Amino acid sequence: MQSMSAGRRPADQAAIEAVGRIASLRSRDVRVPRVDHGQGIRSRCFSNHRSSPDVAELFEHVAEVAPGSYGLLHVRDDEDPDHENEVRVLRLVRGRVTQHTETLLSPYIPTVEDPFTG
Repeated sequence: MQSMSAGRRPADQAAIEAVGRIASLRSRDVRVPRVDHGQGIRSRCFSNHRSSPDVAELFEHVAEVAPGSYGLLHVRDDEDPDHENEVRVLRLVRGRVTQHTETLLSPYIPTVEDPFTG
């Protein structure tokens, strides 16, 4: 009987490893649903502070090892001095990740939260 990994292409194995790295984040939910012609990744990660591995770095890694992947990743990083009051969207298409401001949720304060008055 052959091992399940015996017939996998290197890119498939790299994508599986990327899923494992994403699953290592402090996450409430990581799922790898089967979809037509492959697998998808659905994840919700929550952290009060930047962590290692960084979720944006992992998204870049997926772009590199699985260039046919696509998706959006919404990030709010109040520790980023250039974007602390924005929700950022990382867009993965054809092996490239670009960053955009999510205009429906930005500026984060007062759109999503009230200003801190304490």
